[in-house]
Order: sequence, then structure tokens, then C-alpha cells
Amino acid sequence: SITSIMLMNIVVPVMPLLGASLAFSIVFLGLIVDLRRYRQKLTHRWPKQLDSVLAMFWVASLTFLLVFPSDHPWVKRYITLSLNGVLFCLSVIGLAVGRAWVEDLAIDLRPEEAGTRTFRVNCNILTLIWALTFAAVSTCQLVNSVANSAVVDGKLVHKSTLMNSILGRTLPACLAVFTLLTGVYLSSLLTKCWCKESPLLETDCSQDTADIGDARTCGGVDSSCSTDAPYPGPSQSSLC
Repeated sequence: SITSIMLMNIVVPVMPLLGASLAFSIVFLGLIVDLRRYRQKLTHRWPKQLDSVLAMFWVASLTFLLVFPSDHPWVKRYITLSLNGVLFCLSVIGLAVGRAWVEDLAIDLRPEEAGTRTFRVNCNILTLIWALTFAAVSTCQLVNSVANSAVVDGKLVHKSTLMNSILGRTLPACLAVFTLLTGVYLSSLLTKCWCKESPLLETDCSQDTADIGDARTCGGVDSSCSTDAPYPGPSQSSLC
């Protein structure tokens, strides 16, 4: 998925059809490999949300490129903006419904923590960090597309090559790499602060336990009402 996103930022704006074809091939191959790993019980979820959304996006992009070959300059101008907008929507919707896409990946790395409140909060915070990254990248590309780019005689031209390099490629790449390298650390740090300061995570678990037929309350002495008590599912709490 990450490789296909990088191809999108590098190849697609220059050679849309080739770039989209390569990106879709990588995502499709990843889905097949992941399915095999899922059948061998080497991964917990298939298909993963990120892979599914990227596959659908590249199918739609390839269909558009094949049906409207003369509109490639418009694709060069808006396809990166479109993809980052889609990934931003995926992150926000996942947070809203309690199923963050990061959780699909994190559950394979830390299966022993899956289902705990801390794990879900950590995944939600990391997804929020990526959502902000996608929003920032989309903003840079929107400014570059609207204020610095135009289609003239079927060709994409830029008023300022420097501005296109900074807003169209350099800054988005730096934001993505920064989040990739520091996102996990930042989310872990914020999760520790949140779980330490939030009275909801420490004391208000009566609703969660009641929903699974357990009469325990946090006012009791049962140690399972701790911050890392097993969490029944995303529908039980909008926060975790």
C-alpha cells in the first residue's frame, strides 16, 4: 500500500496510465499475498481497509484513463489530490465508526494487546495523525493545483516550477516520511498521556462490562476494570 502511494506521487503525475497500472498491480498482488497469509493464520484480518480502498481507487482511475484518454492532463493535475482526499475520508470515517484502518495492521504486530482499551486508543490516535497528514498533503496539492497549475492545449503547465516542486512533491513527501518515521512514537506517547489523564478510561467501564453481560463495575474491587481490560467491540464506545 505504501509503495503504491509513493508511485502515485512520483509516477502518476508524469505518466498517469503507467503509474496507475503499476500501483494497482502492487495493491492487487498485496491482497493476494495477504489472503494466503490469512488462510495460513499469519494475519488476523483480510482484506485490510487500506488495501481495499486503494484497490478500488486504482480501478476507478484506470477505468477513467482508458475511457477518457484525452483527459490525462486533468488527471495529472488532480489525481494526487483525489487519492489523499480519499485516504483522509477513510481515516475520518474509520474513527467515526470505531474501526480505524491502522488497527488492521497493528493487530498483527501486537496481537497480545488486541482488544484492550489502550490498544484501541493508540490505533485511533495514530489514525488521527495520518488523517491530519493526508489533510495537510491535500491542502498543499490543492493550492498547487488551483493557484499554480493549468491545462493549456491539452498539456499541464505550471506557473512556477519551484512552487510545483515544493507544494506538489517535496513538502508532501516530507510530511509522509515524517509521519511514517515518528507516527508510532507520537501515538504511543499521546496514548500514555490520554490514558493517564482521562477519568473515562480509568473509572467508567461499567457500560462496557454491562454490555457483555458482566455485572462488574469500576467501583468494585475487580482488577479487570483496569485501563487494559478486554474491550468487547467498536460499537460499545465511541472513544475507544
